[in-house]
Amino acid sequence: MRKGIVIVVIGLFIGVNIIPGMSESIKDENKNYGEFLSNTVIQSNILSCYRNNIVAISDEFSFDYMSYTDHEPIYIDGNENFNVENSVTTGNGTVEYPYFIEGWEIKCDIQDGIVIRNTSVYFIIKNCFIYNGGMKNDGIVFYNVTNGTIEYNIITRNRNGVMFRAQYPGKENSNDNIISNNSITYNTEDGIHFEHTGWGWHSMNSIFSNDIVSNTRGIYMIMSAKNQVLYNNIFSNDGYGIQLDMCMGGGEQNIIHHNNFFDNKGEEGQVCEWGDPLNYWNNSYPYGGNFWSDYNGKDSYHGSNQDIQGSDGIGDLPYDVPEGKNQDKYPLMEPGNISNNPPNKPSKPVGQINGMIRQEYSYTTNTTDPDGNQVYYNWSWGDNAYSGWIGPYDSGEKINESHIWAMKGNYEIKVKARDIYGYESEWSDPLAIRMPKIYTYNPIIQLLLKMLERFPFFEKILNQYL
Repeated sequence: MRKGIVIVVIGLFIGVNIIPGMSESIKDENKNYGEFLSNTVIQSNILSCYRNNIVAISDEFSFDYMSYTDHEPIYIDGNENFNVENSVTTGNGTVEYPYFIEGWEIKCDIQDGIVIRNTSVYFIIKNCFIYNGGMKNDGIVFYNVTNGTIEYNIITRNRNGVMFRAQYPGKENSNDNIISNNSITYNTEDGIHFEHTGWGWHSMNSIFSNDIVSNTRGIYMIMSAKNQVLYNNIFSNDGYGIQLDMCMGGGEQNIIHHNNFFDNKGEEGQVCEWGDPLNYWNNSYPYGGNFWSDYNGKDSYHGSNQDIQGSDGIGDLPYDVPEGKNQDKYPLMEPGNISNNPPNKPSKPVGQINGMIRQEYSYTTNTTDPDGNQVYYNWSWGDNAYSGWIGPYDSGEKINESHIWAMKGNYEIKVKARDIYGYESEWSDPLAIRMPKIYTYNPIIQLLLKMLERFPFFEKILNQYL
């Protein structure tokens, strides 16, 4: 019988983080799903040098499963099927008001827990308990999905916790999705699995701030490119914590850093790559790479080349990624805090509030990120048009974006920010504008407008008589 694991890593270098293991027996008859076991597992050969940063919790603690509502497995195929009948709790599918699938307790013993396929609207699967798929059913499955978010769920004891499956040519890749702040534990195959596609790649997905613990493998990706794996706890998986395989050109340019790798038991090491892909296992200096519990290097030097006397919390020698040609050039000497803060609310847009349709107008905003991360911006123009995520820009940098309105009316412009790890701000306060006139070219009017721009005091004179 496998023991539950709880390791709380704190101290000078890390915040509190609890990684629960479920009780071996889940008692359906009395709905007592809230029992977790907190067994101390400290392997002296791995963690002895970190004892000052490890706190063993021996008291049993509970999770309030009564906050979930029993529900049958959910299946949604196509944007039009996000509705109440298919367990959508709120939203309209826009970036401002995504659909929510929230608060459900789903047992996967008969079929996969939540299956989404062929969708492009914005939606969030949040605060769900998805469990007991055993060796045949997965927790959450995406086929050809974009703009989905999986966050704050407990996904445990399934075949694969989260599965991006292939479908058929032209509609098989899942891109631009977020998997964040989930507990993904004790799944019999992989915590997260991106399946081999026949054509194209799973790409531009972000996996961050998850606890990925005691699965067979933590994360497995093949035919997957330009994804981000950041700020996760990847502990005690029976195989590799992360395995990246290259096939048919897919499997490259993934970014992996600021993860904590403890005691993953892959055949060649904690992680591996097959097919010699080009992936990036560290951020730039001085931000660093990942923490590796099996790293044996010293920290006597600092600088981008680690050749200046004096420590900096980064190992002097790179960490070699097994079976591949890549390295973590800046391995962290201590485990890091996987928490991240969203950007602050952007400033109210600034720009012209009265204008003419079919003319382009530019507006300005900015925000700061508490962690100093770069940010993207998404503008809502009030006419059901969005800019999409533009960037990245430095924290605090003023940015401009332009739009053309096609119809007369009153509109509200607002903007939100997202950091490079996928955390989003709230929407800015709106700027109300009017587009009352149809634009027609008149050379005399254009000459007068240019004169007013060049000699603004004429406008003050005209205003006295108009």
